[in-house]
Amino acid sequence: MASIVLELQQLASDNRSNVTELLRKALIVASRLKLSEFRAWIQAELSGYENQQVPEYRKVVGELIHKDQLGKQPIRFHAADIEQLCSTYYIDHSMSEIERLSNSVGELAITFGAGKRTQLAELFQRRDLSPHLLLTQSSLHAIADSVRTMVLEWALKLEEEGITGDGMTFSDDDRKKAAESPAVNHVQYTINGSVGVAGSVTGHNVIVGDYGSIHEQLKAAGVSRDERNALDEILDELKKANKPEEKKSWAQKGMDWLGKNAENIGALGGAIKSWFVPHLPPSDQIPR
Repeated sequence: MASIVLELQQLASDNRSNVTELLRKALIVASRLKLSEFRAWIQAELSGYENQQVPEYRKVVGELIHKDQLGKQPIRFHAADIEQLCSTYYIDHSMSEIERLSNSVGELAITFGAGKRTQLAELFQRRDLSPHLLLTQSSLHAIADSVRTMVLEWALKLEEEGITGDGMTFSDDDRKKAAESPAVNHVQYTINGSVGVAGSVTGHNVIVGDYGSIHEQLKAAGVSRDERNALDEILDELKKANKPEEKKSWAQKGMDWLGKNAENIGALGGAIKSWFVPHLPPSDQIPR
C-alpha cells in the first residue's frame, strides 16, 4: 500500500484538492502518531474555532454595510483606524463551510453573531443596525490555501524525519521519532502579531465599554494598577452620563488616557478607542 504521508503530499500540492478531505486524512496521521498538538489544530480547522483565538491567516477585511428592506447601505466612519477595526473579521467557521462559501455564486455577506451586532449597534448608537460584512470569495480561497500549505510542509517534515508509515499504519519506531521531533508536533501561526502554538491558546472577546473584558490583557501588557483603575472609572462614568456634554467630557478623558498609554497597549488601543469615538466630534477623535 502507498504511504499515507506521501498521499498527503500529493493532495496538499494539488490546488484543486478538497482541503476538508485533506485535513481528515491528516487527522488520521496525527492521531496514529499521537501528535496531540497538531491533532488539536486539525480538529479546530475541521470543526471551527469556537472559544479559541483565531489565527491571523483567517483574518479577512471586507466592507461593513447595513441591510434592511430598502437594500444595503455602506456604513460611514469618522476615523480610518475604527473603520479598519470594524471591517476586519476573523473567520472562525469550519473548513467545510469556508470551502462552501468560497465556491458560492454571487454576493458573499457574513452575518455577525449577537455579541458583535450589539457591539456595533452601541458603537454607532443605532438600535436598528443590521450589520453585515461583504467579502470576496478570493479572501476565503486564501484561507484554504494557507491550510493546504501548512499540511504540505508538515507532511514533508514527516518524510524528512523518516516517518512515512506502511500504508495507513505506523510502527512504534515511527511514533518514537515523531514524539522526539518538535518539528512535526508543532504547528506555529501568528495571533495578533505573536506566534502561537496550536491547541495551547484560548481566545477572548472585547465587549464594548466593558472594562472586565480587557483587564487581564492590560495587566499582561504592563499597564499599572493606577492606570487600569483610571480607565475603569472613566468607563463607569461614561455609562452613567446622561447628557451629551457629559458623555463627551468622559469620552475625551478616555482618549487622553489612550494617548498616555498607547505605547503599552498596542493593537488593543483600537478596540478601546472605539468605545469613545461615538461620543466625540470628528475633530476630537485623535488621542492627545
